[in-house]
Amino acid sequence: MLTAASDEDGDPDLYVRPDNPALGVKGPPTPKKQTRACFYPEEFLRFVACEAISIRTRRLVTLAVYLMCRLSEFARLRCEDIDLAHERITICRSYDRKRKREKAPKNGRGRSFTLEPNVIPLLRVMIDDAGGSGVICPINVYKVSDAFSMYLDRAGLTRPDLRQRTRMHIPLTMHGLRATGATWAARSGRYGPIELRRILGHQKQETTDVYFDEAQLMGRNVGEVFPPLPASLLNRSGKRARGG
Repeated sequence: MLTAASDEDGDPDLYVRPDNPALGVKGPPTPKKQTRACFYPEEFLRFVACEAISIRTRRLVTLAVYLMCRLSEFARLRCEDIDLAHERITICRSYDRKRKREKAPKNGRGRSFTLEPNVIPLLRVMIDDAGGSGVICPINVYKVSDAFSMYLDRAGLTRPDLRQRTRMHIPLTMHGLRATGATWAARSGRYGPIELRRILGHQKQETTDVYFDEAQLMGRNVGEVFPPLPASLLNRSGKRARGG
């Protein structure tokens, strides 16, 4: 209800609201100020070809970049979710680490999208190794995440941006591999903003648009994004390899 108030002449023709109309109204979104480290393609290839790292870990890192999934989604990614005939993947479940149970993906919705061509040979091998059904990554994704800095050491990757954390910069982590894939996708020119948002499962477009900004910061001569994978990832020894 509006209440009357007198102006300088004493006329009650001004009205004042007794409540604060700004309460409960969200302000404009705060722009993201931190940059996030991502692999250059040559660094990624150096990592996934490093035989000092188990083949299961290298395969997991490869899928994390090329499929752009969250760790909780990888923990429940099944062979049945991969449609090799039509070169598509469906993300329809994830894992609640605290409650130790399966749940829907973040934001409560599944999503399907086309696979990057150069990851298809690896998926074919991994599905075959798994017998065609069940979880496709037979390794604890959270243990790999905890040891990720050690794996960077083993691969000899020492670029400061990959390792250093500052108020304005986030170093590369296992979760950050999803950001690497998203940045590569934006860099490739093959994905529009709306399509990439759907692939990543974001609710807000501004969350996705950050990766188009990051893609412009990669510099020149970075090499081919989503490059062909080294033959060492495609051998059949992965079924017998142990973690870490």
